[in-house]
Amino acid sequence: MNKRKTLAVAKWEFLRQAKSKQFILTMLVVPAVVVASVVLPTMFVTDGGKETTTLALLDETGLLFDAMARELGEDTPAKGAPRFKILDAARLPADRSALLDSADRALLAGRYDAVVRISRADDSSFACEFRSAGAPAARTLSRVETAFNAARVEFLLSRYDVDPSLVNDLAKRDRVQTVTVESEGAEEFDFKTKFFAAMAAHLAMFFLVVFTALPLARGLGEEKSNRIIEILFSSCAPEELLFGKFIGMAGLAFAQFGLWTALAIAFLGPQLAVALPLESLPVAGAFLVGGYLFYSAVFVGVGALAEDQQSSQQYAGYLTLALVFPVVLLVPIMQNPEGAVSTILSIVPFTAGSTMMIRSFVADPSIGWILASGAMLAAFTVGALWASSRIFAVAMMSAGSKITITTIKRALTASRSSESVRPE
Repeated sequence: MNKRKTLAVAKWEFLRQAKSKQFILTMLVVPAVVVASVVLPTMFVTDGGKETTTLALLDETGLLFDAMARELGEDTPAKGAPRFKILDAARLPADRSALLDSADRALLAGRYDAVVRISRADDSSFACEFRSAGAPAARTLSRVETAFNAARVEFLLSRYDVDPSLVNDLAKRDRVQTVTVESEGAEEFDFKTKFFAAMAAHLAMFFLVVFTALPLARGLGEEKSNRIIEILFSSCAPEELLFGKFIGMAGLAFAQFGLWTALAIAFLGPQLAVALPLESLPVAGAFLVGGYLFYSAVFVGVGALAEDQQSSQQYAGYLTLALVFPVVLLVPIMQNPEGAVSTILSIVPFTAGSTMMIRSFVADPSIGWILASGAMLAAFTVGALWASSRIFAVAMMSAGSKITITTIKRALTASRSSESVRPE
């Protein structure tokens, strides 16, 4: 194999893809999607605290209004404006039997944001209704529910002459701190931080595979269908062309990941330094690279086997589903990183990269496991590239014919010096 021609193909593939609209959009869209997936849900489930919410409190029992108004009145955002404005709906100019209808009409007219109705469920308990013209904001509903229960408990305690502060102290829950002890020392185990770090690493691999490795398979299928690849094939050997494309797309993927990392450091540098388990990054980064290279090698083979762009995209889409599997088992793997499920997934090539990344964030895998899983992943990557190059050479002589299992078997078992294997 001529290294100069291989590097020339790699350079051509890298520049061709880097100048494409898809690559430019990916560089902008993926960070925007990640940020939006974190920020937007929070915005939608909260009322933001920018405006005061007007609540009409209709206490039909006459027992909880003062306590609830006090609880809700203490909710003040950072800007200083009260979050809630409480009105006594029981003082509306209407008969007591028509108070609820009058409050609902005022709600529909826009005088209130919501009506909170308190009534007796029975002699010893209360009922609370949150009535709004549309879907209530989750934060507002949660705050009203908290205030209602606090007022209810305060009233019940006063009936038995019990100090509410004593009950608050008794009901207080202290967090149990988890500490992992290792030979280097002990440190607190923060499950939430490690969970999001593992999820972020897996998403990085997923996006790299989808936006670079998958287009590699699709591009090979397209070039085969429009016969462009035959022109390339006339100037270099199949191995040089295939390995060049593989190196070029891998370089593009790592450049893309480097730019994403630079953006993350630029905007979230101090937060990342505190939140990320930095000691796990070398092992996690190594398996991110290994997992990506394995999928790229497999997708090269898919592109070599496919007859056209549509079939290559379809086959590669099925293989991409294997990347989703570790996410489904993310919590079980993190809860038992040395268990049977984690062990099996660590030696399966399609899941080894993701699983070992997750395990590295939760508990430091042994050197033996790191070497064994890494060696297995590297061996399968090299094997996939070798098989892809042999199949690719056969596919180039197929002239649109369908490659059969028998042809693939002959291509893989034939010696390099033997006669070219042609499809049947």
